[in-house]
Amino acid sequence: MPISPWRPLSPDNGDHYLFFERRFRYVVEDPEHPWRRVWVPTVIACPVCEADTGLRLAYKVGMDTVVEASCRVGHTWIEPRIDVSQWMAYCRFRAGQQEFDWLWLIEAGYGEEPPPPIDYVEELRLAAVEVTKYGRRKAKAKVRRVKKRVRTRARTEAMRPVAALLRMAWTMQAGGIEPVGKPRRRLAEPKIPKTPPVAAYRKAYGMKTQRGPKCLICEDSGQLTAPGISIPCTECEGSVERTTAAAIVAAAGKRAVDDDRRAAERRVVHTKAAERRAAERRAAEERAAEERAAEERAAKKQAAEEQAAKKQAAEEQAAKKQAAEERAAKKQAAEERAAKKQAAEERAAEEKTTREKAAAKLVAQTASDAAPRHAGVRQSVAAGKTAGIIQVGRDGQPLNPRFRLTEEEAAAVRDAIELGLLAGRIAREVGAIAAAAPDAQLSGREGPVSTSADRDQ
Repeated sequence: MPISPWRPLSPDNGDHYLFFERRFRYVVEDPEHPWRRVWVPTVIACPVCEADTGLRLAYKVGMDTVVEASCRVGHTWIEPRIDVSQWMAYCRFRAGQQEFDWLWLIEAGYGEEPPPPIDYVEELRLAAVEVTKYGRRKAKAKVRRVKKRVRTRARTEAMRPVAALLRMAWTMQAGGIEPVGKPRRRLAEPKIPKTPPVAAYRKAYGMKTQRGPKCLICEDSGQLTAPGISIPCTECEGSVERTTAAAIVAAAGKRAVDDDRRAAERRVVHTKAAERRAAERRAAEERAAEERAAEERAAKKQAAEEQAAKKQAAEEQAAKKQAAEERAAKKQAAEERAAKKQAAEERAAEEKTTREKAAAKLVAQTASDAAPRHAGVRQSVAAGKTAGIIQVGRDGQPLNPRFRLTEEEAAAVRDAIELGLLAGRIAREVGAIAAAAPDAQLSGREGPVSTSADRDQ
């Protein structure tokens, strides 16, 4: 953001703001001098418009880490090339704080470029030109005034006869010249008579005038007398003692009166100053109390806002955490349901495969038991079940509830059971025949069928 042009330079408060009309230079160490340190002044400029004059540099302690710069156009950028400690020392130098440890920085050329030297010849030439112009203007003005007076006087003299003729014509047209009367002057206001002195009244009434003594101390005798004492009067006019003692007493009295008056004035002034200071102190205390109250209110308000913000953030975080937990729980439950469903489907598929295999094996075994093709195979089929395979009921469903067959599979099992029962009955009949005729030979499509005697052998 642009740097405020109204921020004053105050290094004690941490504000290091300066405006440079001329170019600003920072110093870098010259690497070509390895035995002694030589500083090279380097000018900074705006990276956008390349302006190197009218720059404003700013640094705030506690807020900025590098020095910020801006040009007249408003481009703002940071200057990491300017060392912060050197910049702060230069600001203190500009504020009037002389630090001997940093004088080398000013001598190295750090800061604003010095103004160009004064060209006294050019200055004198310009001053002479200005003085000549001023004298020419004054001379022309004086000539104009003289010419104006002469022209006015000539016009007045030339128009005098014309004015006389005009006045005569106006007078004749008005009927003649009026007689000169008394001047219409304003009468003076009567003065208030002064009160005559008492001596005038005495003289007017014929009273005898008697003056009192001039010296009230000695009553014009010149001596101060008392029983056994007779000294010259020091208060009579003309005596040296009076001129000294009376003057001293009068001066002392006057000084005493002046001192009392000045003391009274000082007391009044001191009293007013004390009252004013007390009023200012009370006003300052009231302002300080108001500021403290305002700061306390602001601090309370800020603390309340921070607490509300923290509470809101905690609530939002808790809500987010709860929502995340709910989402995780829903996801886990969905995964568990999917896993259970998949496991159930797998078990169902396995059970179906097992049932199909068992049914196929049962059908094959039943078919083989129902229609034996080779001799020497012993059939053992009981009513309602097949030994060695699986137990089923009359309806074709297994007795074990873990295995359930479809309607088609149950129908196939029922057909196999019927075939097995039929085969068993046939086998029993054949066995009975064989027992009755041991030498009998039975033949079928697949070949001769052996009897139980053959099987026993």
